[in-house]
Amino acid sequence: MPRSSQNEVIGIVEDRIKVTVLAVPQKGEANAALENTLAAFFGIKRSFCQVTFGHKSSRKTVFISIDVEDKLKEYFGKAI
Repeated sequence: MPRSSQNEVIGIVEDRIKVTVLAVPQKGEANAALENTLAAFFGIKRSFCQVTFGHKSSRKTVFISIDVEDKLKEYFGKAI
């Protein structure tokens, strides 16, 4: 969700990871903020996170090139 009060991974909603970002959805700023937020959350380089679908939508598909199931289970008690 762009234009939020902070960059944050909120949790798992349905089968998606819900993330909020400060950046406005303009010139790819929100997509970059999403990639940065996910990379920081998972403790990986930003280059391991890439928006692959939904560049102009609030619902995005992000490719993460490592296994993140354990981290999701640790924080949210479940994985997607």
